[in-house]
Amino acid sequence: MSTPIKNPAKIVPILRYRHVTPNGGMFNCAPEMFTAHMAHLANYGYTALSATEFEKFLNGEPVPNRSVVITFDGGYLDNYVFAFPVLKKFELKANIFLSTSVIKQGEIRASFDSNEIIPFCPSHVECKQRINSGHPESVMMNWDEIRLMLQSGLIDVHSFAHTQTRWDQQLNEEGKNAAIQKEFEQSKSVLISEIGSVSQHFCWPNGYFDDDYLALAKEAGFKYFYTNDPRGFNTPTTSPDYLYRYIPSEKGETAFGLQLYGARHPNKLVRLFRHYKSVEA
Repeated sequence: MSTPIKNPAKIVPILRYRHVTPNGGMFNCAPEMFTAHMAHLANYGYTALSATEFEKFLNGEPVPNRSVVITFDGGYLDNYVFAFPVLKKFELKANIFLSTSVIKQGEIRASFDSNEIIPFCPSHVECKQRINSGHPESVMMNWDEIRLMLQSGLIDVHSFAHTQTRWDQQLNEEGKNAAIQKEFEQSKSVLISEIGSVSQHFCWPNGYFDDDYLALAKEAGFKYFYTNDPRGFNTPTTSPDYLYRYIPSEKGETAFGLQLYGARHPNKLVRLFRHYKSVEA
């Protein structure tokens, strides 16, 4: 029989990462910074929730007071090479949203915690260049690496659609709806074929969706929808149609800790800010 959770979480922040590489670029968190973030979570007793555990929270079941959800967008190789060893070190769970069109077959490569030469993990711009030139396998994880991470029990993978195309910018209403509907089915088919299942968690590529997209995604079997919107808080009454995520601070562990505290205690942070402003005045 499990021990009842005292003082359960009222808000669960979702952290949004994409790249973890020493080679810089946009959407990147340097490996030493990512390590500092994860060390902070571990040292201060945070629980990183799996997708199933987060579902329980959204359905009103208690989760530990200091709970977070760690997410990665896309499925880039650096998530396996640099981020996964850190997650293993601190025994923290994470969720990776896969753009299934660019995840290919291949041999398992070296990660940062091995004694082998690790593969080059470029910046976001170079990743996109390699993908567009027909070589996604050089910058994206492959299915054997994904299955290895799944076996650890620390990683869940979910749909990030099949491609990251903004169909609304290319087609009329009927066309863009048909295109995204096909993407849902393609993504589901690939995930079922490669890992045997597809979850109900879905992240919107480029952060874009509309009412049509949402309705079609629900028809495809998805239920929990992750946005790029940081301007809200995930509570047990938050609609699963609109889950808030924020990008963690890259200014060090202290800034990360303050940002995380503010995400969990928005009213306290406002009062603290007002206090310091009044003292300065």
